[in-house]
Amino acid sequence: MFGMALVAILLSVNFSACGSDDNDEPADPSTHDSALVGTWEAHEKGNEYSIDVTMTFNANGSFSVVEDYWDKASGSERWTMSGSWTTSENILTVRVEKSSDPDDIGMVDATHYTVQGNLLILGEDDLVYTRK
Repeated sequence: MFGMALVAILLSVNFSACGSDDNDEPADPSTHDSALVGTWEAHEKGNEYSIDVTMTFNANGSFSVVEDYWDKASGSERWTMSGSWTTSENILTVRVEKSSDPDDIGMVDATHYTVQGNLLILGEDDLVYTRK
């Protein structure tokens, strides 16, 4: 359940299927903003919860997300997803090909993004990601 909430927070829309790009060749630079390539982390901690998110965007057009979530009521949970990504005019589109939540597989999401130096902001997300 929290995984779906994170999808809404992180990537803010819907999802749909696409083929996988398993090679190590660099993706088309006209559809893959090199400013996103790398690993990004965000951390949030409250009195009764904590969230640690790591997102990696690879130069070959693949991505992965790992989220570790803890709250006082339900304990710890790890959520993962991976797939492919593209960009166009500061819109990041991800296609989920694997996920720890089977309901996420085959989904596509598009959200506005901004990279400012070592900071990444996704849509209306409250979390700010820092380049690792």
